[in-house]
Amino acid sequence: HVYGRGASDQKAGMCSMVYGMKILKEAGLLGDFTVYVTGTVMEEDCDGLCWKYIVEEDKLKPDYVVITEPTSLRIYRGHRGRIEFQIKTTGLSAHASAPERGDNAVYKMSKIIAEIEKLNENLKNDPFLGKGTIVVSQISSVSPSCNAVPDECTIHIDRRLTFGETKES
Repeated sequence: HVYGRGASDQKAGMCSMVYGMKILKEAGLLGDFTVYVTGTVMEEDCDGLCWKYIVEEDKLKPDYVVITEPTSLRIYRGHRGRIEFQIKTTGLSAHASAPERGDNAVYKMSKIIAEIEKLNENLKNDPFLGKGTIVVSQISSVSPSCNAVPDECTIHIDRRLTFGETKES
């Protein structure tokens, strides 16, 4: 039994990979090739950094990769790519009783967010991988107090890419 955060996500996958290697070894199915079972960390927060290190520093160039991401017990031949980035707007703080004296960073960001929402509706749909997406996943603002015009606003973007999408997508 496996309990804990991620038990149905990657912990169960790690157990099945290790046990699968044991079965292949006992059945004599491991031939003249090398199999690596890796348990990389921080998948959600630092997606790809562990593999970047393995490829660039350890010089490991696998011919095939099996990822145990849960897929409703179906086998998939691909996965959408992912990038993350932040956008920051700046303005000028002023007292909330006289907002015309300031430059509201949140209002500036709201226009950008509206365009991101429109962009998401028009992204390419791959027959196998599904639709590309772009989403604002976090937003924060900075102001001297709750009764002041914010002078900084930051959004976090999560972008999922499908096959064939370019930087113009």
